[in-house]
Amino acid sequence: MNLPVPSPVSRTFRPQRAFTLAELLITMAVFTLLMAALLSAHLMGMRMRRVSETKLSATASARKSLNYVRDEIRTAKTITVGSGNDSTFTVIPNFSQQIGNAVQICATTNTNSFVRYYIDASEQALMRVASTNPTPQLIADSITNALAFTAEDFQGNVLTNAQKTRVVRMMLEFYQREYALGGSTNPSAQWDYFRVQTRVTRRAID
Repeated sequence: MNLPVPSPVSRTFRPQRAFTLAELLITMAVFTLLMAALLSAHLMGMRMRRVSETKLSATASARKSLNYVRDEIRTAKTITVGSGNDSTFTVIPNFSQQIGNAVQICATTNTNSFVRYYIDASEQALMRVASTNPTPQLIADSITNALAFTAEDFQGNVLTNAQKTRVVRMMLEFYQREYALGGSTNPSAQWDYFRVQTRVTRRAID
């Protein structure tokens, strides 16, 4: 008995359709725009991070400077506002506004034992010297104001005499570079201005 031979299955081959030149160009253009946007966002994020780091660093440095002076004034026996540098200090006389570039702090009644903070205008820096260590110590830099220390009353009025209940106000103005496309003399350099201040008095008033 002869079985019927199955007929071969017919197969239809469909040609594969490739991208046209126009579709390929559009795809490449979209991909290029997407990569450019991602790169721009990444660079902007890095730039903002650098600016934020500079601001935070400047703020931290300023607060550290305030803390130095605040802690020593609070424990002081006598405080004097005047004009001075690393080797000399001149007290502002009575009947003159108690505003100067320096403040001298004595922890005891011995005025030969002192700590002095002063603004060095040539270096644009807040410096510290002590009777036990006359070598100037840098506390903060990039300071633009020369008269940083003021003796006031509790209402904020500038004193013209040496009151025991005086309040010392210290204000520091900073002008620091955020970032620059090149050196510090580059006209494209970006700068920012900061101001910090504090008012502090002695804990023990006698």
